[in-house]
Amino acid sequence: MLSFHPENQTERENYKLLVGSIIPRPIAFVTTQAADGTLNGAPFSYFNIVSSNPPLVSLAIQRRNGIMKDTARNISETREFVIHIVDEQNVNSVNRTAATLPANESEITLASLTPVPSKEISVPGVQEAKVRFECMLEQMISLE
Repeated sequence: MLSFHPENQTERENYKLLVGSIIPRPIAFVTTQAADGTLNGAPFSYFNIVSSNPPLVSLAIQRRNGIMKDTARNISETREFVIHIVDEQNVNSVNRTAATLPANESEITLASLTPVPSKEISVPGVQEAKVRFECMLEQMISLE
């Protein structure tokens, strides 16, 4: 049995152990919209089902150098987002959205993905995803 103490490892070592041990791990591709209208898109590997009644999913967004990422900030401000399920047909495009861009530049444009209107919320999804969940924020927990 493997035993480890996270406080004795780097953040990167803990990350590798967790993502290499908890498999299969679904990847969420999330679109959000900034106050200036910029459509943001980013992949997240900390994503899963929480409950079916009510239907809830969890999405964990780590900070970069202690600063909230665009996705978390946009969700906090608008309370709306779209989660797309990544599959073999869209994985290469989604991987391109992992690029670090200024907040006013769209990863959707960078990856040549096609925005499509959502039915229930204002944040667009992307046409290339076979499964899209239009989401409203239920709760945000900040771990600082």
